[in-house]
Amino acid sequence: QAFGEVIASLGETTAENSITRLRSFLANNPGTTERHFAAYALARLLSKSKAPEDRKEALEIFTDTSSYSLLKTLCLWHCAELAAAQADEERLRNILSTISKAHEAETQEIARATYELAQSYLRTNETDKAKALLLTLKQRFPSTEYAKGANYYIGQMALNNAIAGLPGAQDDPLPLTSAVQNFRDYLKGSTSGRFSAEVADKLMSLNAGTVQTASGGTLQIPPLTADDLDLIGLVYYKKNDYNKALSLWQKAGSNRNFQKAQ
Repeated sequence: QAFGEVIASLGETTAENSITRLRSFLANNPGTTERHFAAYALARLLSKSKAPEDRKEALEIFTDTSSYSLLKTLCLWHCAELAAAQADEERLRNILSTISKAHEAETQEIARATYELAQSYLRTNETDKAKALLLTLKQRFPSTEYAKGANYYIGQMALNNAIAGLPGAQDDPLPLTSAVQNFRDYLKGSTSGRFSAEVADKLMSLNAGTVQTASGGTLQIPPLTADDLDLIGLVYYKKNDYNKALSLWQKAGSNRNFQKAQ
């Protein structure tokens, strides 16, 4: 009854009052199953606070509550969010590794953990580790949104390597070819995704042109195919840039008559 009352009051009063009532419940009801859920609710409220000490306490509560099987993965994700907000990359990586290895974690959660772990390595410029994780993501979970996002980052890393003129880049077009292919794969999976407009612009800027490397060399870029132009046109169409969309579809000979008429 006490648990029902304190939970029912959430959202009907101020966050401060809810926190006070949850603390009181936890102090007076040790060792109960409901205690885990009350602690979770308290941590959720504290995590929304702007006060660093509240967010730190939330992280500790989520960590403790993750020992309860029904809340384990959920609490670990909240721990990951707070660790990332605090720029605690080491703790974040440990949490994400735990999630990815958890037997009860679903495919989507393992894919998300792998993606977030790669993001952590990208933030610290450990691109080799990030790339290995992103490639694993594409191989193991190709149908997930995270695998689609991986295409963007792998493509961008390949493009950066080509432009930087890293060993072999000037006389070996593979980094540039990899960049274009991964950007293509990204658009095939998501013409309205977070990076779709950026990827479309990059492909258009690279189309049948050259790239100057940091060492002064020049890399030739193969032209985009009709399928590429059709996909890029669809990106621009969804972004309401109709002039570009129509121009690209006309060049590609696309059979998108309804969209062209619009």
